[in-house]
Amino acid sequence: MSKQRKLEEYKLCVIGLPMRTSFRGLVIRETALVRGETGWGEFAPFIEYSDQESLPWLESALEAADKSLSPALREFFQLMPQFQNQMMRQRLSRSFLGIQGLIL
Repeated sequence: MSKQRKLEEYKLCVIGLPMRTSFRGLVIRETALVRGETGWGEFAPFIEYSDQESLPWLESALEAADKSLSPALREFFQLMPQFQNQMMRQRLSRSFLGIQGLIL
């Protein structure tokens, strides 16, 4: 059984992503990227969520940061940057404004 890590042992990057369409009154979606032993996790509960409601989001982010991806997910993420279709790249960049400058 692996030892549970303390929150202070993770690297944390907080970012704001501009949204093309307002959702729940938000125009910027804030999220925390958590760096663990094997990669990154994402923690982005909505501001109105209580600590108890946010806990599963945090647990999921820490799990993603510390556990290896399944072979199927690893293959998917390796293929993502290889989009050859210019239309698909343009569609993705229009959907996620501001993401172009984020390189991890």
